[in-house]
Amino acid sequence: MNHDPYAEFETTHDLSMPQNENVFQQAVKTSYGQRRGPMTNKPKVAFENANKMAPPPTGLRGSLQSRLKTGRAPEEDAPRPITAITAAGYNSTPPKAGPAGFRASNPEVQLEESPEAVIRKMEKEIMDLIDESCFALERKEHKLALEKANKAVTKEKILQRHRDIQGFTEQNNYDLTYSVYFNAGNVFEASEMYQEAQAAYTTIIKNKAFSNAGRLRVNLGNILLKQGKNIEAVRMYRRALDQIPETYAQMRVNILKNIAKSFIGMNPPQYADAVVSLEHIMKTKPEFQTAFTLILCYYAIGDQERMKRSFQRMLSIPIEGIEDDDRYLQLGEDPHSAVVLDAIKEDSLRKIERSVRRNTEKHIIQATKLISPMIESNEASGFDWCVECVRN
Repeated sequence: MNHDPYAEFETTHDLSMPQNENVFQQAVKTSYGQRRGPMTNKPKVAFENANKMAPPPTGLRGSLQSRLKTGRAPEEDAPRPITAITAAGYNSTPPKAGPAGFRASNPEVQLEESPEAVIRKMEKEIMDLIDESCFALERKEHKLALEKANKAVTKEKILQRHRDIQGFTEQNNYDLTYSVYFNAGNVFEASEMYQEAQAAYTTIIKNKAFSNAGRLRVNLGNILLKQGKNIEAVRMYRRALDQIPETYAQMRVNILKNIAKSFIGMNPPQYADAVVSLEHIMKTKPEFQTAFTLILCYYAIGDQERMKRSFQRMLSIPIEGIEDDDRYLQLGEDPHSAVVLDAIKEDSLRKIERSVRRNTEKHIIQATKLISPMIESNEASGFDWCVECVRN
């Protein structure tokens, strides 16, 4: 018996066996088995041919079909949607340009204003309200002025809270706060809302950031005087006088006048205390009206010698515009000067000068009639003394 040398050879490794295998030959004939290198045509054509080929045998049907379905393209010509980058906020529509060329991914989202910009905007709104309130008060529209003043106070409080939240407490606009409450107090006082006016002025006075707020005590004194609270008004005037420096001479004189007026308006009148304030005015800045008031106080007290002295001091006070009538006289024949003189003879300044002169003459006559019976033994002698003083 002949021994076959290939009898022990494993036939499963024989390369000639696939050529005689029907299943393998049928698979080779399909488009999947005959595929070439990288495809140059569109994947659509290859995938469509793969869909039309005959089904593979049972052993290869599952794997080939699953692999072919993975690469299939849609039958219509529309491109396949790209959804992998949707979650990142990208889309095919170009974004719209925002402020300063900035392109926002969401056009509906507006850029928020900075805290500084918000503060500046609110400050402008408050100043506009203050202006409107002042103009309305000037037109005697008290209701509108009150409305605008209250809105300004409300917005100023909102602004302060916004500064505290944003951490800008060191950048407070104290001038704006002063203007808001001063305007409110002024409007309230003009509308005879004295309690509200006192509250507005007190808000400023109690704020230590305002170095000159003490002079607002004059406003508080005026309110108290209007309410008939003369004693409290005098106290408030004196506190204001202590906080006003000597350089503000006219303001101090006005406060002293108010103090004298408060004493005279008391029940009963306190003429002696009023004289103290009036004498101080005559020493620092003599005024014709103050001298006449001082004569009235000495007349009420019954002091003859001081009545005479005060009358003489009143006559010695120069009155501007009364003794300067020569400027209205035409000295030459210049036609241009004549036109100018004709214009200034009836202007508003000339009318004021005439009014001052009439008031001065009226006060001199009244003082003369008042003190004539008191300063001498009889009225005639007292009148002659006054006339002699006027002539001199």
